[in-house]
This record gives sequence, C-alpha cells and structure tokens, in this order.
Amino acid sequence: MTEKNIRHGFLGAGICPLDVKKPLARVITTDTSPQAELPPRAPKRRRVRDNSNFNTPKDRVELAAQLNSLKDDLSTFKRRYRRIATRTGGKLERLQVENARLKASSESQKPTKKKAVWLAAAKTSIMDERPGR
Repeated sequence: MTEKNIRHGFLGAGICPLDVKKPLARVITTDTSPQAELPPRAPKRRRVRDNSNFNTPKDRVELAAQLNSLKDDLSTFKRRYRRIATRTGGKLERLQVENARLKASSESQKPTKKKAVWLAAAKTSIMDERPGR
C-alpha cells in the first residue's frame, strides 16, 4: 500500500485523520509477511494405493517402498476383516438368542391338543330325542 492509497481510503470512508503520519507508520511491509517467516515443510510421503501405480522398481529404495505399502495395506485389510467378523459374529449370536426366545414364546402361546373323548351313550339322531317313543 502506498501513501496515496491510504489517503484516498480515508477520504472514501469520510474519515480525515489529524496526523497522516500515524496511520502510515502502521503499514506492514511485504517483506515481513507471515508466510515468509514459516519454516519450509517436508513433503508428505507418497503412498501407493492401487495396483496401477506399481511399476518395476528401479532401485532398492523403490522396492522397499512398494513392499512397505503392501504390508501396510495388508495389515489394514486384516484389521478391517477382523472387526467386521467380530461385529457380525456378535450380531449373529444376539439374533440366535432372540430367535430361540421368540420360538419359545410362540410355542407357549399355541393351544394344546385336546384328546377326543367318545361317549358311548351319546344320542346319534334327532329321532331319539322325541318324547313318546
């Protein structure tokens, strides 16, 4: 920013400073910007994710990097598989217990079979009921 820009900014805002030197003293120069003071950052390690990125290694460093990425991916896969298997096993056990409870509940609500009883002296027709016979 220049002195001219600052004066026009004040005029545009309708503000007139009494001492023009005071706002100009607080101007930040571009040499001391916060980005210039940060230390350089190390680049992040590139990870190989899919098989299309695997090429024939040119030296032992590339070979070691490819092997390490494969080991990392394999251990991640094993952890995920174990976690899924554990969760699924727990759900399966809970469902089996609930299924057994529901079966027992439905069995207890079923009507019991009643044995048929035949009466020997039962009347077999309407004619037997008429008086006077």
